[in-house]
Amino acid sequence: MFVKINTSKNQGTSKMSDSEKGHAPETSDEPVNLKFNMNVSDRDPNGINEHLKVSFSEVFAEPHGNYSFDAIWKLSYTIFEGSKLWCYRIISAIFALPCALFCGCYFACVVFGQIWAYTPCIRGLSILFGCMFKMITLCVQVCCNPVNDSVARILSRIRFYHVNSGSLPTVKQDVKDFDENVALTTASLKVV
Repeated sequence: MFVKINTSKNQGTSKMSDSEKGHAPETSDEPVNLKFNMNVSDRDPNGINEHLKVSFSEVFAEPHGNYSFDAIWKLSYTIFEGSKLWCYRIISAIFALPCALFCGCYFACVVFGQIWAYTPCIRGLSILFGCMFKMITLCVQVCCNPVNDSVARILSRIRFYHVNSGSLPTVKQDVKDFDENVALTTASLKVV
């Protein structure tokens, strides 16, 4: 597929691009260049597989007093590191390309599904259920909020007292405070 990239700064008096006007982009004979800039020495630049670094000293350790022969220890190290390296290379030579092909296809399908199926579906559902959400919110505000306000006012009048050596609050003062709060609340209510 060839796509011509227009680099001219002045495209006439209209500020709309061809894609905004509904025109297809112009094509050319210039091929799309796919060059990969890979750092072969650092194959995990983001450190996503740091937990896979396994060295000989993380697997094998001889405590003091339980040492094998030095030559056996050195040979064990060489065999461990060499077998780990060559086994990985052989397995990756056999399975790396099929796995890369599978993962490339898998992620292409995931991206395709996200772009062409999931996102439009979610957008459609948000439009569809947006109206229902507003209706339910309105019903809750009309039906439940007055009940919640009434229950809150009733429960706000509950008082707890800590009684120390016979000092009890007077009932007359509580009734007077309640009457003042009811008068203030009634005055502040507005009829809709």
